[in-house]
Amino acid sequence: MISYLIGIDYSTASIEERERAYRLRRRIEAYWRFVNPGGVAVLTTCNRIEIYGISSSRGEAEAFGILFRQKFKSCFKNGYVIYGDNGLFAHAIRLACGLKSRIKGEPQIVEQLEVWLDHKSFPGPLKSILSRALESGKEVRARSGIDRNKVDIADLVLNDLGMEVASGRRAKVLVMGTGKIASLIAEKQPGSVYIIFAARKKLAKAKRLAKLAGGEAILYEEIDRYLDSADAVVSATSSPHRVLAARNFASAIKTRRTPLYIYDLAMPRDVAPDIHKIPFVVMRDVEGLIERFYRKESGITRSLELASKLIGSKIAEYKESTGVKEYTDWHTAQPIGIEAG
Repeated sequence: MISYLIGIDYSTASIEERERAYRLRRRIEAYWRFVNPGGVAVLTTCNRIEIYGISSSRGEAEAFGILFRQKFKSCFKNGYVIYGDNGLFAHAIRLACGLKSRIKGEPQIVEQLEVWLDHKSFPGPLKSILSRALESGKEVRARSGIDRNKVDIADLVLNDLGMEVASGRRAKVLVMGTGKIASLIAEKQPGSVYIIFAARKKLAKAKRLAKLAGGEAILYEEIDRYLDSADAVVSATSSPHRVLAARNFASAIKTRRTPLYIYDLAMPRDVAPDIHKIPFVVMRDVEGLIERFYRKESGITRSLELASKLIGSKIAEYKESTGVKEYTDWHTAQPIGIEAG
């Protein structure tokens, strides 16, 4: 029996490829339930889709991977493959520590892995490997200080706004969506920011978030009139379609003279390409936010360096404790060759 992993993430696949994979995620899950029933678990986050599986042999695992990548080559042509328990453990502990995340050390990945591993149908052999990796990752996070210096996407957005919006006044921010990112922003209770939470259906939740943050709640249908005066828009909905387009700016284009910072944090993206052409719009991406934030913060960098050393020790311990002799722990982040047709 051999374990394997096939995946794409923000570092190996373009955002267009990841959007396609995200939209196809239900078909991907159904495909694996058909070809390897009871032997696969699919992890989906905004930055990755990973297929973890168990096969009777290396040859069968390779065949599964080849057929899968041929069927879904529009999004899995570029990616990574890992074979063997040791390789999966090494990958998973880095994942749990946030070293595989765009925002290094981010805490949300721990909760995501816990919820994922708690599924009743999770394959037993995989659960054993990954649960141990998660617990080891939690220990590393605690010992290295990652959890004391933890940073999430809300910190990055609020830090960027603080650098861009003139001091001495309260920035007005329109947050579209009521999911995890909206909750993270509300929980920060930023006194320097007045937040308007826009909801399509979950107005009651938007009102709860607004009460927590000291802001207000509106419906999507009302957003156009707020674009005249808002300093920023944070869009993080779960919509499969674009929710913000140039037509929403018909009034703002006539009157607005100051920059409007837009943070499109959704997967798939919320913001239509035509917005980029509006003169006063300044688009912000996660990579830029990360760079700007870490110029100011050194504590998390030291924690990540220590975490890397501790992870090496944990991987060595795991290999020694299992004594597994495997075919390989080979990993690649290079394009996986697939012939067209």
